Amino acid sequence: MQERLELIAAIYTRSPRTQWAIYFGVIALFLITLLGQKVVGNFDVEGPFGPLMSEVATIFSQKYDKLAIATLAVSWWTAYKCFQRDKKRLLFS
Repeated sequence: MQERLELIAAIYTRSPRTQWAIYFGVIALFLITLLGQKVVGNFDVEGPFGPLMSEVATIFSQKYDKLAIATLAVSWWTAYKCFQRDKKRLLFS
């Protein structure tokens, strides 16, 4: 088990594409979440559509959360693919 972890750490340190994909996913998660909160927080309608806009804000908030998690998942999938490619390159070269 320890050998496998050492192999993963060795490949990760030599794979800048994997590192950038992971960093991009985490940063995009936070930025999309913050953007969604800012956009949804600015929904302010008076009159008969006021209660309706709170429901619309909830729906938009859920959409932004799904977008953030999808971005994170895709970037981690890309990091995994880059990791596998670099693993083959480093072990069999």
